[in-house]
Amino acid sequence: MLFRSDYQNLELKFERLRETSVRNWYGPLQLTGFFDFEYNRRRFQGQAFFSSQQDEDFCQSLRLDINRDCKSVFVDLGRFDNSRLVLDIDGPLSNRLEFHSRIEFHPDDREFKIPEAYVDYFYKPNHAFRAGMVLVPFGNYNTYYDSPLRELSHKPVYNQLLIPSVWFDAGIGFVGAGMFFNRPYQYQLYVMNGLSDSNASLFDKFGLRGLKRDGIGDLETDNDDKAVAMRVGLDVSKGLRLGFSNYEADVGKYIGSLVTGSAPVYEGSRVLTLTGFDWERTFRNKIRWFGEYAFGDAEQDPFEAIISPELADYEFEGWYTQVEAPLPWLDDRFRGVIRLGEVDTHKNTKNEGDVTEQVIGVSYRPDKRTVYRLEHHVETLNAKDRTREKDQNGLVFGVATAF
Repeated sequence: MLFRSDYQNLELKFERLRETSVRNWYGPLQLTGFFDFEYNRRRFQGQAFFSSQQDEDFCQSLRLDINRDCKSVFVDLGRFDNSRLVLDIDGPLSNRLEFHSRIEFHPDDREFKIPEAYVDYFYKPNHAFRAGMVLVPFGNYNTYYDSPLRELSHKPVYNQLLIPSVWFDAGIGFVGAGMFFNRPYQYQLYVMNGLSDSNASLFDKFGLRGLKRDGIGDLETDNDDKAVAMRVGLDVSKGLRLGFSNYEADVGKYIGSLVTGSAPVYEGSRVLTLTGFDWERTFRNKIRWFGEYAFGDAEQDPFEAIISPELADYEFEGWYTQVEAPLPWLDDRFRGVIRLGEVDTHKNTKNEGDVTEQVIGVSYRPDKRTVYRLEHHVETLNAKDRTREKDQNGLVFGVATAF
């Protein structure tokens, strides 16, 4: 079958990983998962990375690398952090029905999260109607974020500030795969609860991370409008895959209350639109080049429209690109990695949401399921204002394995 579930459809690399997984432990039910561990030497100091919107629920909901990537000055520098455990439970319900779920456990928090739990109804081969808790189909990284698949421990800043990965929501939609002029394609289209700005977090101008709402419908307090999310991927040629994503939601127009402790005031509709492109190119089946670019807007900021109309337009964009290749003086189990990226969370403002990153790393895979990673990050905040620049540089060591 060309298409089953997001977790099973990660091309040959992930299929090979699953071949050595614990499977069929009870009839047709499948149990898989992964473990992650990290040693961090980066000092995170930007307000954009530990704003008031980054609450406990946000940190716990992310599938991040051991220290949860909750970038805070309160994280001890040079600390070994406890692991996270992720379990996937899949099983066919009938000839046309399949169930998939993902459960995450963070020992530090003693909390469980369920970012995925859905049922697929295959109304014809390779095409299904899906309902439940699903990953938002925006870009490639958010869909395939499993740590053992990555050659770097820390995610791109693009997927921290601009795209609130790991991004999931409750909804319904259609997913599938097929052939278009003899070229494979994949698609996902959902109607979802959507993001909400009910805490007036967009006013901080630090990106969309404060809008993340874990797919819990009752937090969408402003109206009953639903978000629409979609992604289409096409294998243009051998070794080249292109993707297009789009997301639109009414996040609500909120103005922070002047009374301390009071909830923001709802002022009507405010539509957020996000458009993205992703690509992946493989050379000689060894060198891999991939990346993403996204841009969008959230109409005018209601507060800025009153006091500073010239700053009211709320536009943002960002990108990252990464190259992975075998190290020529070592065997193919060692790979060198280079990543570059840039994010501008508010194009009319110079703030800590103007971030650039350069990462260089080495990974080692003793087998198909396990990866050891060593990387150095050079990350600059306030990149457009040299007088206020801050760095989040440092070394990171990580280990991840799947079972």
